This record gives sequence, C-alpha cells and structure tokens, in this order.
Amino acid sequence: MLLTRKRCVNAGRSRSLRDCLWVIHFVGAFLSCLISGLLRTEARLVSHCEVAWAIRDHTTIKDPWNIKQFVCIADKVSRFNTSFEIQRINSQRSVGLFQIPSRFYCRNTPPLVGRAGLCHKLCQAYLDDRIGDDALCASIAYKRTGFRFWRVWYNECYLNKDINSYIEGCGIG
Repeated sequence: MLLTRKRCVNAGRSRSLRDCLWVIHFVGAFLSCLISGLLRTEARLVSHCEVAWAIRDHTTIKDPWNIKQFVCIADKVSRFNTSFEIQRINSQRSVGLFQIPSRFYCRNTPPLVGRAGLCHKLCQAYLDDRIGDDALCASIAYKRTGFRFWRVWYNECYLNKDINSYIEGCGIG
C-alpha cells in the first residue's frame, strides 16, 4: 500500500486516503490485540488443591494447619481468582490470589529500584495464573505479621469449624 498526499494505491487500485487510514487503523488494532494476547498469561480460577500445593512447594510452610489457613484466605479474599484486584486510595491496590498490597509488598510500576516492595516484584506478577510467586509473597507477609495480616482470617478461617475441607483430596497431611 502506497500513501500519497490525497490517495493511496493498493494493488494498482486507487483508494481515498480516508479508506487507507481506516485499513491501517484496523490492522494496527488487530496486531495490538494479537500481541498483547500472546504476551499476557491469562488469569483463571484455581482449585483449593492448587493453592495448597503452591504453599507447600514454594514456601517453607509445610504444616497442614497453616496450609489450610492460606487456602481459606485465598478463598475469602479472592474466591480463588488469580486476577482479582482492588484499587485503594492514593494509587494503592491489592492484587491477586492473596490480595497482595502494593503499599508494602509489590510495586505498581517499573523499575524495581528504590522501594521495590518486600516481595521484590511488580504487582502485575500477582495477577497471572502462575501462583507460586503469590504463595511466596503471602508467606513473607505471614512471617512478618502472622495470619492477622488478612482481616478476614480470624472470623472466616480461624474460627471456621469446616476448615479441613480446604485440603481434602489434595494429599496434604
């Protein structure tokens, strides 16, 4: 396609410049969607066992009682949705399976110099379907402040009599 001042030529046919610009815009939008789709890992709902295995395999936490607490927290704060995100005030947000807060644990924008967050990752990393890094960052938060880091934990998980179902069928403890 050859663009001239007022017309463009495509395969020997002359078209108006407006028609050519529309085609260029459409092709550009299509390529942009295609590339972003290829580069982005889709978020999804994960199972309770996937969360339990991620805690067991990517952290130093091996005790079944603690693993149940983490799985319960993931259920209560995100409903096992890896792309769950809440915008907070002052450009802060909580992201991912465990609702990692950008205020202390991740950074909203690159570069990762200066205040990179205690988990040393961009917040965007906690919105994909790879949950090992989410589990690791959640364990860092837990080691600093305990399960009370998550406001829902005490009433929804600790006092929950049916918490055993969270690791049932997962081969843990």
